[in-house]
Amino acid sequence: SRLTHSLYRLLVSRSGRDKGMWPYRIPGSSSSAATSIIRWSLLLIVLPMCAQARFPIEKWECGSDGWTKTESHKEVIKKCPHFAEEINHCCVVHDDCYGRQKGQKYCDTEFDACNKRVLDDERAGPCKEIVELAYAAVDFMGFIAYTGSTNYTEPHEKDLPQLCRPEKTMGVFFDYLYLSCPTIKKSISSCCDQLTVCPDLPLGRNRTECANRAMGCLVKARSEEHNGFNDGHCDRALDRTRKYLALDYIMEDGHVGAKKHHGPPEIFANSNQAFALLMILSMTCGICLLLVTYKYYRLRSQNKDRKYSTITLSTA
Repeated sequence: SRLTHSLYRLLVSRSGRDKGMWPYRIPGSSSSAATSIIRWSLLLIVLPMCAQARFPIEKWECGSDGWTKTESHKEVIKKCPHFAEEINHCCVVHDDCYGRQKGQKYCDTEFDACNKRVLDDERAGPCKEIVELAYAAVDFMGFIAYTGSTNYTEPHEKDLPQLCRPEKTMGVFFDYLYLSCPTIKKSISSCCDQLTVCPDLPLGRNRTECANRAMGCLVKARSEEHNGFNDGHCDRALDRTRKYLALDYIMEDGHVGAKKHHGPPEIFANSNQAFALLMILSMTCGICLLLVTYKYYRLRSQNKDRKYSTITLSTA
C-alpha cells in the first residue's frame, strides 16, 4: 500500500543518514541490516492483512458478463465477505431458473427470497445494501436476461465449471449426487461450496454450522427440481448424503466434547480464531521490530552528537 511504501522510504532514508549505523551487511545482499529489518517488519505487519480467505472468483456466478461478475465479486468481498458463498448460491439458482424458463416473476421472487434468507443471520447486516442492489438490478434488467435465456440448452459436461468435491469419504457421496441428479449439478456444487469454503471465511463459523447450511441448501435445491431425470435415484442419493453428513459431524462433535471433558482444553473454537491470534502476534512483532530499529537509531544519533560536542575551555 502507499502508506506502507511511504513508511518504508522514510525509515530507510532516516537510517541512511547515519553512516556509522549498521556498518555490516547481510551476506549475499547489498542491503544493510537496518533495511532488512525494516523490510521484515513491514512484511510481518502487512502479510496477515492479505492472508484472509476469500471466496474464489472462479466460482463466482453473480453477473451477466465478465465485467459485472468481477465488479460484483469485488463489492461482496469488500462489504460482505462472510456470506459470499450464500449470495453466490442465490445467483446460481436464479440463473438456472431463467435458463429453464420457469417464469421471470417466479424466478425473481425466489431470488429475492433467497437473498433475504441470508439477511436472517444477525451477522449479515453489512450485506443488506448489496442484497437490495442485486434485486433492484434484476427487477430493472431481468426481462432482457430472461428473454435471452429462451433457447437455453443443458451445457455439455466439459463446459460446466469445475464441480465442488469435498475431501475424503464425503467426496464419494457428492460424486454419487452428481451422477444421480444431473439436472441440478450446478446447484449441488454451489451447496458443496457452503460446506467446503464456509469454514475458511473470516466470520468464525464452525464446521457444524456450515454443514447444516449445506444440508438445507441441498434439500432446497431438490425441492425446486421436481421433473429431473431419475427422481428416485436423486432422492435416495440426497438422503444418503444428508445422513452421512449429519453422522460425520455428530461424531466429530462428540469426539470434541469428549476431549473437552477428558483431555486438554480446546484452545480455539475454529481455525478463524487461531488465524486471528496469529495475525495479531505477527503484527505485534512487526511493530516491535520497527520501534526497536527506530529507538536504536535515535540513541546512535544522540551518542554521535555528544561525541563531537564543542568543549569550551576557560582560562583563569
